Order: sequence, then C-alpha cells, then structure tokens
Amino acid sequence: MLVVYFTTPNLIFALNPYFETLLPQMLENQIASMQEVNYFYKNTYEIDFVIEEDEKIKAVEIKLEAKKLRQIKKFLSDKKFSKKDKEGIIVDLEKECEENGIKIIPTWKFLLLREEDKT
Repeated sequence: MLVVYFTTPNLIFALNPYFETLLPQMLENQIASMQEVNYFYKNTYEIDFVIEEDEKIKAVEIKLEAKKLRQIKKFLSDKKFSKKDKEGIIVDLEKECEENGIKIIPTWKFLLLREEDKT
C-alpha cells in the first residue's frame, strides 16, 4: 500500500473542505514533511511512521486523543522486530505524559523539537 503526503496543505483542502475531518491527516502530513520518514507499517495493525536509527526503531502514531494506545502496544510486542530496541511515541493534539512506556508528546512540541531531542 502506498501512502502519499502532500507538499502543501492547500491540496488537502481542495480535496475536502471540512477542516475537522482533515485535522489528523494534516498533522500526519506536516510531521511527515518535517521528518525523514522512510515508511509506515501495516500488518494486523498500522503505525503512521516507522523511523529506524542504528539499533533502534521508533513507532510514531499521530492521534487527536492519546487514549488509543492499541496500535503502538501491538508494534512494541511484535516479535518481528525483537532484535532492535523499540520505542513508541504518540503525537497528541495537546497531551504530554508517558503511559505504559509510550511517550505522548503534544503536536506543537514535536514539531518544534530538534531531531535529537525527540528521543
């Protein structure tokens, strides 16, 4: 499956004028354009971004509410990636905390932080 990210949010609005329904896709699109995102992962669950760094794999999910940890939990318990360190990050609209070993970072902070600070 191919995921397409637009270079400008204007194209997204041209396809759908309802901002409320587009917010998750716009956040995902913005973060993808600012990161070196190589791929997403889809199996019996889906992860928005998978970032590989040396011996570490970061799973990043974009959510309007951090309540939904299920996808990240499945990724972290997946034995396919057992040889690498795994980290789960949820980019939430406002919330900042850590739940079950998963970092939850507000969107504004995630977008402002330098790459090395996101770890």
